[in-house]
Amino acid sequence: MTFVALLFFHFKNKRTMAKKKETLNNQMRIWHRYLGFFLAGIMAIYSISGIILIFRQTDFLKSVYQDKKTLKPELAEFDLQKELRINQVKFENPESEVINFTYAEGRAQPGGTPPNAENKGRNREGKMDSAKVSEAKSERENMPRNMGERKERPEGEKGKGGEAPKPPVIRKGTYNAKTGEVNYEVKRYPTVIEKMTHLHKATTKDPLYWLNIFFGVSLFFFVISSFFMFMPGNNIFKKGMYYTLAGIVLTLIMLFV
Repeated sequence: MTFVALLFFHFKNKRTMAKKKETLNNQMRIWHRYLGFFLAGIMAIYSISGIILIFRQTDFLKSVYQDKKTLKPELAEFDLQKELRINQVKFENPESEVINFTYAEGRAQPGGTPPNAENKGRNREGKMDSAKVSEAKSERENMPRNMGERKERPEGEKGKGGEAPKPPVIRKGTYNAKTGEVNYEVKRYPTVIEKMTHLHKATTKDPLYWLNIFFGVSLFFFVISSFFMFMPGNNIFKKGMYYTLAGIVLTLIMLFV
């Protein structure tokens, strides 16, 4: 009788465990399915913007636009450069109310080029400001030594890809020193694509970064839940493990080879 009772409890527990496992698999399938439907639009945006960002250092899909912004009045060259995140700002008529300026198109460092006593220590008329000079020196000392340094390329030496470095394109703009209104040329993506790429690159300084975290966690959930779509003894699951192994090998090759 004791042996029969043990066999009964053994098979009962086995059935219970199988039901629990089947229930977990079904639940994971349900979550996988509806989360996939919910994130379909977001995944489309991230996939399109990700492909576009691969070509971000080229002029692909970019056009020249006239952008308008309102900044603080009476800004100096460096301060305007810092606010607009552009490079090598030069005022052509600093004593006028509406100032014409030029800048070099290119990838600007956050906050513009590193400050120094020469470019930050001047007001918009070009006169030296002792307070700004000391402030610039203090900021310069706290920066990494190699920030903003550019090594001079020997004449005739080619850059990456065997091409000679191209001179920067000079863009123009106007700045109203009294109202702070800026009107300047800028090469960028169209508005819709600009917003898509901005979402893709959102950092902790932007409230959208929570959406990036949610999307990243959701993608990781898809990785885990994909192994619950079929029972482990199923032939499809066994074949899927071979594809998983092949994908892992390909990923390692792309990372380290």
